[in-house]
Amino acid sequence: MLRYFAKTLRSLFRRGIGLYLLTLFGVALGVASVLAIQIINRSAVGAFRGGIRAVSGEADLSVQGLTPTISERLIADVLATAGVRAAWPICEYQIQTESEPSLRLKVLGLDLLRPTPVMEEEEGISEEILTVDGWVAVSEQLAQQMKWRDGSSFPVSIGSRTKDLVVGTVFDFQQLFPQLSTRVLLMDLAQAQSLLGSRGEIHRIDISIEEGILAEEVASSLKTVLGDGVEVLTPSERMDQAEGLLSAFRLNLTALSLISLFVASDSVMLNLLWIDAIT
Repeated sequence: MLRYFAKTLRSLFRRGIGLYLLTLFGVALGVASVLAIQIINRSAVGAFRGGIRAVSGEADLSVQGLTPTISERLIADVLATAGVRAAWPICEYQIQTESEPSLRLKVLGLDLLRPTPVMEEEEGISEEILTVDGWVAVSEQLAQQMKWRDGSSFPVSIGSRTKDLVVGTVFDFQQLFPQLSTRVLLMDLAQAQSLLGSRGEIHRIDISIEEGILAEEVASSLKTVLGDGVEVLTPSERMDQAEGLLSAFRLNLTALSLISLFVASDSVMLNLLWIDAIT
């Protein structure tokens, strides 16, 4: 009986060797796609979390609008709120380089004239920020990839507009912000607003509160002062919000990967039925 079964199996395999190999490839491709999509999902969430920790790591609260931008005039109201120790505005812009349109970069507009480890290491950097149009700081990894160096000028596009940026300094972001992406460019807030956005408009305000004061109390006061047009969130709430924005994208990718696995499994059944029909 076993000899007959082995002989029959060899006969079926010789008749449908191509289908067997194709089925095996389909199943492997389906499993690989599911695994790849899960890795992409984890990486996307990790990038969001890392960016928030790197840029707003010292912030106890963040103010952002229900619309994409808010007026920078709100900073005065924030600083006047009881319990607020410091506040700093932030702008974020997604850009593309003209040389590599597929490479998407993020420009962070910050108040770079405030004392930071970068300013301590780079002499004369403060003057360049104010005098060089399009001044940006880039990571060493990105500069090596794009073959940039200090003084390199490169055109970028944001929407339908094209602007020229200049590499003002190259340094290792990871020494200061280990979780910050290497595809982030730092730019002075005023220049970022002028070149890439709109004057007087920012994307959020990060806030540091006084010691011994509960963040919930300050958040409640800020909501009362600033009105219903803004949200006051903790860093953890911002992370949860970012994950929520990615949920639909992650669901679509997961569905596509499962469909590919289903198609591969369906091909297995069709091949078995075909082999059964010819025997």
